[in-house]
Amino acid sequence: MKEEYSKYAQEFSAIGTQIRHISKRIDEVNRLIATTFETLKHKKDSFSTALNELKECKENMLEMNVPSIVTVEHNDFVNAFDSFIKGTEKTIDAIDLDTLTTNKELFNEGFEQQKKGIDLAEPITNKIAAKLRAG
Repeated sequence: MKEEYSKYAQEFSAIGTQIRHISKRIDEVNRLIATTFETLKHKKDSFSTALNELKECKENMLEMNVPSIVTVEHNDFVNAFDSFIKGTEKTIDAIDLDTLTTNKELFNEGFEQQKKGIDLAEPITNKIAAKLRAG
């Protein structure tokens, strides 16, 4: 594998590992039953922290030196990842600390958008890996 490809693959993998860790934390927070102000606030704060970390991952992806053979796939991945980020934003917006409620419709819409982003990103990652190996 060319050095350029190897460096990109390592950087892409490192960011992917960060994204997986953040996603796992989001999934754990999703499972919390928020019945008090404290638990609802914890849930919203946890999502907000995760959102900031996800946006940082996206910025890092946008700053990467991308080999020309995977430019299209890289951009497609960033777009799919952006869908995940937008879904996370919706889950945060669904939580209203003033009324201690969660807009279940908006929350579920955000959750589905997160899932869609993951479903789009996974095959793109496989395409990138295949092209880099073949490159």
